[in-house]
Amino acid sequence: MRARNRDSEGKPPPRRRCEGAGRRRIIFRLLSVLLIPLLLLTAEGMLRLRRKWQAHARGTVFWTEPDEYLGYRLKRNFFTPDGRAFINAAGIRGDTSHLPEARGRPRVLVIGNSCAFGAGCYDTEVFSFLLEKKLRSEGWPEALVFNAGVGGYNSAQVRVYLERELWNFRPTDVVGYVGWNDLVTATWPFYVPNVQLGPAFHRNQPFSLMAKLFDKSELLYLIRSRWRLFNNRYLSPKGGTDVWNEKYIRDFERNVDAMVGDARKHGAEIYFIIPPMDLARHPRYYSLEGYSYSDSGFFRLWERFRRILVSAVPRDHIIDLPAALEDSVRDTDVIYDYNHLGPRGHIVASEEIYRVLTRNWRKRRGRAKE
Repeated sequence: MRARNRDSEGKPPPRRRCEGAGRRRIIFRLLSVLLIPLLLLTAEGMLRLRRKWQAHARGTVFWTEPDEYLGYRLKRNFFTPDGRAFINAAGIRGDTSHLPEARGRPRVLVIGNSCAFGAGCYDTEVFSFLLEKKLRSEGWPEALVFNAGVGGYNSAQVRVYLERELWNFRPTDVVGYVGWNDLVTATWPFYVPNVQLGPAFHRNQPFSLMAKLFDKSELLYLIRSRWRLFNNRYLSPKGGTDVWNEKYIRDFERNVDAMVGDARKHGAEIYFIIPPMDLARHPRYYSLEGYSYSDSGFFRLWERFRRILVSAVPRDHIIDLPAALEDSVRDTDVIYDYNHLGPRGHIVASEEIYRVLTRNWRKRRGRAKE
């Protein structure tokens, strides 16, 4: 029997060798099938960890502490290392007289990002301080202006901050200076503010598998963004098509509408500032490392954001800073980089906000008398 199972040289029949090789191929294919999702999950995990580290590193720049809902917030009772700003016990920029329990009326609440905070300027130079000073000298001696701007905040963080905490200040009027971080996120695929909200906020969101897969996946976002960049640079017939991520434009519009509805619910008037910028000085890597579009494309995107703000509130509730600053944006005392106001820019902003607010107050007073 043994002699029949071997050839003249004592080797096993070829069929047995084929069976062993076939089993190895099946095992290899199974391992390959398992390895692919493992590699994808590993890549997704590494990208998420990198994002979280970037968000944390960005937050430390703005003298912050962690927050479960907002991602981070300003440190309380804290002088910034540059000596320009004091953060009071309520976690907003201003002295100890600017707390929720402070008495006074009207009560103006400024919300937004580093432009609202007044990055780069001293407490006595920012428009919130100058606005309060002007109101008190022009017939509103008990006026209070609270500066709740936080460097790096996008519109989602501003909305959540307003909903969860800022109504404790009982504002009669809210001034929103939002949009820049959302605008750059829509143009630069790897800009950090789209991941800054805290874990408690995300845990309380409705679960949707498809939304988690397509909207939350860092890996799919990376692939889509790199494809857009490749298509824009090399496949476009004109050598570059102006594109951006529509998701962040829609998010911005929803956040703005939510803030308007929240203000209406609390009986407050809400105003929005059109953000000024110097297009010639805005960082080129926002577009070159993103979708590689032109300066005119960046301006057209800015126009989209401007239209969202203008359509969200009555026209007399829009504070048009670009129009107020006109051709002086190149002056570094007006805008010291590309979008942050310098000392003279804050003076102009305070005067324009004062004009819009007091005009509406007088209108309301006249209607009340009727």
